[in-house]
Amino acid sequence: MNEPLKLTDLLKAEYPIYYNLAWKLIKVMQQSLQREVQDAEAVYLTLHLHRLHSKKL
Repeated sequence: MNEPLKLTDLLKAEYPIYYNLAWKLIKVMQQSLQREVQDAEAVYLTLHLHRLHSKKL
C-alpha cells in the first residue's frame, strides 16, 4: 500500500463528513468543468474543509 492510499484511508476514518463533502464538491466540479478531477484532490479538499470548520469554532 502506498502513502497516498494510507492518507486517504486515515481521512476517511477520521473525517468522514468532510471527506464525503469533498467528493460531492468534486462531482460538482467535474460537471461544471466538463473534465475529470483527480482523486488526490479529495485529500486536499478534506483537509481544507476541516481547517475552515476548525477556524469557525
